[in-house]
Amino acid sequence: MPILLPLFILLLVLLSPTVAKAQVNIPNTFAPGDVIYSSQANANFSSLGTNSLNRTGGTLTGNIAASAGVTVDGVDLSVGIPHTVLAKTSNYTVTTSDGAHCIVLGTGTFTVTLYAASGNTGRTVTVKNVSTGVLTVDANASETIDSSLTQIIAARYQSLTLLCDGSNWHLV
Repeated sequence: MPILLPLFILLLVLLSPTVAKAQVNIPNTFAPGDVIYSSQANANFSSLGTNSLNRTGGTLTGNIAASAGVTVDGVDLSVGIPHTVLAKTSNYTVTTSDGAHCIVLGTGTFTVTLYAASGNTGRTVTVKNVSTGVLTVDANASETIDSSLTQIIAARYQSLTLLCDGSNWHLV
């Protein structure tokens, strides 16, 4: 009987679940401006898709720049992308290549036309009248801005910020 107790304890120790811990380092080196793909990072990241990383451990530090739709831990990094500022004096059509968050500073009287809302959820465009002219903001084709095809900015220094929902534009 005295030998059974130590064997029983040994059996419990061997069969008990254990937690393994390990330090995992990034095997690659990256320079500022490099594109880092989820497959390049390390075991602290698991790929959620072609444009996302899920940080399950470790820390992301430094300046992180990403185009619209790139996420880390489910957070869209384009929110942190600086605004593109454009100074315009004549009719202009904003394009998606102007950035996820674009500001148009208008001098004079002309129309700023928005790009198609489809596929552009979360993007913003701000249009500001910086002179005494009248700016017309025109939604793409039959899309609307708060249920209207156009919005007018008649007063100097007045601005409108528009948020895309993927179907239309909304004033915020």
